[in-house]
Amino acid sequence: MTEARLRALAGACLVAFLVLATVPYIYLVQTFQYDDILREPTGVILAAFNAGGTSLVLAWFAFALAAFFFTFVALALSRWLEAATGNAHRLATMFGVASGLLQAIGLARWVFVVPPLAAAHADPATSEASRAAIEAVFTAVHQYGGVAIGEDLGQLTLLVWTIGMAAAFLRMPGLWKVLGALPAITVPLWLIAQTELLHSANPSFTAYETAPFAFILWQGWLLALGAALLATAFAGRAAPQQPVMA
Repeated sequence: MTEARLRALAGACLVAFLVLATVPYIYLVQTFQYDDILREPTGVILAAFNAGGTSLVLAWFAFALAAFFFTFVALALSRWLEAATGNAHRLATMFGVASGLLQAIGLARWVFVVPPLAAAHADPATSEASRAAIEAVFTAVHQYGGVAIGEDLGQLTLLVWTIGMAAAFLRMPGLWKVLGALPAITVPLWLIAQTELLHSANPSFTAYETAPFAFILWQGWLLALGAALLATAFAGRAAPQQPVMA
């Protein structure tokens, strides 16, 4: 595959990822009050989830698939960078792939683990002791599968991938150098966001909610990068070919 086609593929993957991730996220915000609802008591979370029905589960499934699709984004971008610069970026790519997988695993709990817990919790025949046990199970799954694997490890590996990609673009000329500098502002925000995750397990830690700002800026960078890749790829195809002088 030519460098131009790899550039177009990488740009298309970036834009597709943003669409695939944004649509279910907006639905979750509107119908499930995500992610503010995660600060509510466990019983409230389970009741709201059960009330959401099948459409809510499918939204979480789509969100998890979007996270998994990010593995292809990391691979496609790596392929183009290698073709454009001649340098392999395998280590950064490994972290990008790992981030997509870790976040998909964390999100999958809402599809395969939480539904039966929420249904049992809402069942009138369930005793109070059983409800307490269900809430304990949910908390354990949420803290380990969601916070530890999906958010903490998922965000840290994403941070390493972002730094690796930024470093690669900063070594390139013109527009690509500018795009390499843009994600730098997200790095401290990702690191500060870890305090919120630590606070969820140990309230003695002061929480600073910077993750939403980091994600917004990071997604803005991906959109700009995807648009630049597609625009330059199509501009190159549209440009007239110069005759070769003998």
